Amino acid sequence: MAETIRGALKPHFPPHPDFLNGQIRREIERKPAPAAAGFPLRRLLLAGACCVAAAVVLTAFFLPAQNHAETAVIMAETASPDASASAFQTPGARGAVIWMEGMPYIPDEEKVQ
Repeated sequence: MAETIRGALKPHFPPHPDFLNGQIRREIERKPAPAAAGFPLRRLLLAGACCVAAAVVLTAFFLPAQNHAETAVIMAETASPDASASAFQTPGARGAVIWMEGMPYIPDEEKVQ
């Protein structure tokens, strides 16, 4: 019985192996090569454009609109060679901002005249 099984399991070789190998080789060469792996440039550009559009939409949605009716008014402005001072006030506000540049530091305890 072992002889029968061994006889049935022997490999069967085709009668003309070179002809068959040539046919297989030609078929492989005829098929187009697969596309290169990676992220195509077109998809990268589309993803970048979508990100920019999303950033614009989110910025417009979350940033409040500026009210140009309440623009600060310059009340006074002085300038000297060493320092400059400007006073700003928003219409309807209860206070003003004095912006000073080029002046030395004044401690909190010292009185300014």
